[in-house]
Amino acid sequence: MKNKLLPSLAEAIRQTGLTDGMTVSFHHHFREGDCLLAQVLLEIEKLGIRDLTLSASSLFNVHAPVVMDLISKGVITGIETNYMAGGFGREISRGLLE
Repeated sequence: MKNKLLPSLAEAIRQTGLTDGMTVSFHHHFREGDCLLAQVLLEIEKLGIRDLTLSASSLFNVHAPVVMDLISKGVITGIETNYMAGGFGREISRGLLE
């Protein structure tokens, strides 16, 4: 049996074949306690991948600092979600995202 564990999150992202212009998807379970989404997106930024659509079942204020920063850098250029927390949603409505 082949070991499915990879040495790093960066290597796991590389193995998916993620490239510019694709969509990354997350389902939340921890709401304001979710750290995984930010960890993955920051690793994607380090890999130089850009122009992504973020598809998340919900986005909460805990996600806002990372996601808003990555929008300003062109890493995230689209969002698809069923729910976006108040302060975060207001920034998007004000034009943070084209």
